[in-house]
Amino acid sequence: MMWILFLFFGITFSVYQIYPFYVNASAEAKLGSEESISIASINLLSSNQNVTAVEEFIKEKNADILVLAELTSRWNEDLAEVLQTYDYHLKEVREDNFGIGVWSKIPAEFVVLYFSEYKLPSILLSYELEGKAFSLIATHPFPPVGQEQFEQRNRQLDNIANFLAIQKPQNAVVIGDLNTSSFSRNFKNFKQKVALSDSREGFGILATWPASFLPLQTNLDHALISKNIRVKKREVGENIGSDHFPIYLEIGIP
Repeated sequence: MMWILFLFFGITFSVYQIYPFYVNASAEAKLGSEESISIASINLLSSNQNVTAVEEFIKEKNADILVLAELTSRWNEDLAEVLQTYDYHLKEVREDNFGIGVWSKIPAEFVVLYFSEYKLPSILLSYELEGKAFSLIATHPFPPVGQEQFEQRNRQLDNIANFLAIQKPQNAVVIGDLNTSSFSRNFKNFKQKVALSDSREGFGILATWPASFLPLQTNLDHALISKNIRVKKREVGENIGSDHFPIYLEIGIP
């Protein structure tokens, strides 16, 4: 009988963990007049050679805002043509795994921010359109490989939370490969500190890593949003040769 009891509690706990991903609270928001924005985020993988697959994803989604992580000089050159459709951008190209760039079709201001003492770059995009202010932070902290990188990742996320607490943006998105599963205590603490919602709520778990091994897949690539933002679409792209699937969302700014 004991095993039945343990099984019952195990199933109940699992349902409790995944239930929010299948209930879209933001869809209940009043529509009214809203500004629609589409956003795509790709962890390119610095060693990935499948340029065609990445180009096709960028062309297919044609997002208003595009975030690229692991942006090396080779990727910067290989994607130069497809990125010409974006008039506004800021990037920091690096030869390690922490280059990053943000491209926008909407007139915007950009600044590189360093939330890590190791100077890993994040990019803040901000604009105001028809009286609606919008901010996006694209970031890519260390993977938690070893105690030092685990602590550095957590400090970077804490520093982002502190920044947002001071700035208090009207409509905000934090997006990128955060190198933490949504089921981890550290991610839940971060989400609570930034007071943002998970854009996957109502759309499923949408695992993104590792792209080539289904049994171990979890979600490391996130898009957290202000609670007043409505999520119209949230999905994961096809395998583009990276160890991460790309993510795509469409949101409504009230």
